[in-house]
Amino acid sequence: MTVQLPSNSSLPYGWYHLRVSANGQYSDSVLLQAGPPKPTVAATAVSAAMIATSSITWTWTCPSCAADGYKVYSAATGIWVATARLASPSFTHSGLTPSSLQKVRINPFTLSGDGPLAYSDAFYTLANAPSAPQVSSVAANSLILSWNNNGNGSGTIYEISQSTDNFVNNITTPVPSSYAMTQNSVTISPLAEDTIFYFRVRAFNLDNKPSGFSVTVSTRTRSPL
Repeated sequence: MTVQLPSNSSLPYGWYHLRVSANGQYSDSVLLQAGPPKPTVAATAVSAAMIATSSITWTWTCPSCAADGYKVYSAATGIWVATARLASPSFTHSGLTPSSLQKVRINPFTLSGDGPLAYSDAFYTLANAPSAPQVSSVAANSLILSWNNNGNGSGTIYEISQSTDNFVNNITTPVPSSYAMTQNSVTISPLAEDTIFYFRVRAFNLDNKPSGFSVTVSTRTRSPL
């Protein structure tokens, strides 16, 4: 139930019991809250100001919001994650999965309730550099390269660089990011026989932003029989 108080009302904010009478008979009481109007304006320009591997700083504006503050929700789950002050329309959401999609909803509020929701676009945390690359099944013309995804979310794309001089001048990309490879091992072929090769891996998030490179791993291909 909503009861509009006169503009000059001096009724203190708080909870009240309201009942109606007629002919000396009273209805059951109803619990009401007296408070400021709910916000009627939604926040605008909800965006990611800073993006890292496990955090995003969200910012927004709402110069016309008559509110006490803002509630921040995960747009994916609808779960409340934080409250921001009216004077500081921003929030850093940490503890996120690297290379994962993130969206939020912003809700101005007063003591009386919540105003309209505003939604952000989709943004992606950055990918961690892959870790612990290893070489196995080395043959004369091929080998298997594998690595740890280092906590990156599903859908992360991996790129393989290859060199014969430890990435000084000779650098090739046998598995470019355009292949959209998401597994954490791959067969590298063809390779020259009896040659030392160096390999490194980097990850791309779903916004096609690269991580740093992994450490380099090297091996010599086998000599022909």
